[in-house]
Amino acid sequence: MEKESFEQIMAWHAGPFLAGFKPASLVSFQKSMFHDIDEVLAEYEPCFNCKGISTYKLSQGHRAVMMLFYRRNQLQEDLRQPEARALLQQLGYPDTEVVEELLVLRFMKRA
Repeated sequence: MEKESFEQIMAWHAGPFLAGFKPASLVSFQKSMFHDIDEVLAEYEPCFNCKGISTYKLSQGHRAVMMLFYRRNQLQEDLRQPEARALLQQLGYPDTEVVEELLVLRFMKRA
């Protein structure tokens, strides 16, 4: 049941991303639907990797886990655009195109 629920959530909330129309997608998973969401994600990791999909756990609370699913190359290409760079710099981010650096910095700023 967990596998079916995971796939339904991904199809519903990340369909355009999975189809290649978007470089990234945020998906929230209710913990009440899964015995162990980390285990489910680990099971799909080989499939994600072979399709060039990276995952990043943005936040985790008592009720939900917020995950970012992204295609690194596509997202980095979008971040190279002058408008995106200007916005990130305006928000206090360093001038970098490395997605993972921006994600880590984002959550270090919260602390």
